[in-house]
Amino acid sequence: MTSRWKPLAVAFAAGCALLAGCSDSGPSVTYEVFGSGSADVTYYNGSKDVTERVTLPWRKDLHIDKDKFTVKVQATGDGGLTACAASVNDQRIVQSNPINPAFNTVLCAKEYPAS
Repeated sequence: MTSRWKPLAVAFAAGCALLAGCSDSGPSVTYEVFGSGSADVTYYNGSKDVTERVTLPWRKDLHIDKDKFTVKVQATGDGGLTACAASVNDQRIVQSNPINPAFNTVLCAKEYPAS
């Protein structure tokens, strides 16, 4: 690479690192929360837990650049929450049983890969 392109490559890499889902290395993870209304959803993004206020149903696709991690999504809703699920590389690895929406909280968590 010529020296005139190095700053551009460095800028691209730095910008890419700031964007969620920029990297496509590591397992593909999909988190889902089912129901209606809104909920506070907390999920593991590969480096930390992130909480977002979302409208249901909700889905998040990302890549986690680790060999072993806990797939985790938890939601606390306003009364319309029904279930959650998590998949790795398009394979469902954990899902909650449907709940009575009055309970307001669901959790899906499992070690990946399974021990």
